[in-house]
Amino acid sequence: MLKQDIVKTISKESKLKRKKSSKVFDLVFEMIAKDLKKKKSTKIENFGEFRIIRQKMKIESGKKDQLSVIPPKDIVNFKTYFDKVE
Repeated sequence: MLKQDIVKTISKESKLKRKKSSKVFDLVFEMIAKDLKKKKSTKIENFGEFRIIRQKMKIESGKKDQLSVIPPKDIVNFKTYFDKVE
């Protein structure tokens, strides 16, 4: 699903103009991003949870038996509450 599809649906269902619907959409994701930058998780009832997960350090072998170390980093993870729905 594309952003424009979601904005179109918000506009239709809420009877807001598309420009305002787009602002609503952007605001929701800005709020989620702000929480994630503070290392918090964001739970949206009946939808899912966005959270920061620390990825482990990786060691990979490259050409000529050289090892490269990839340091750990934070990644955004999303878990839907619908995972167990059949």
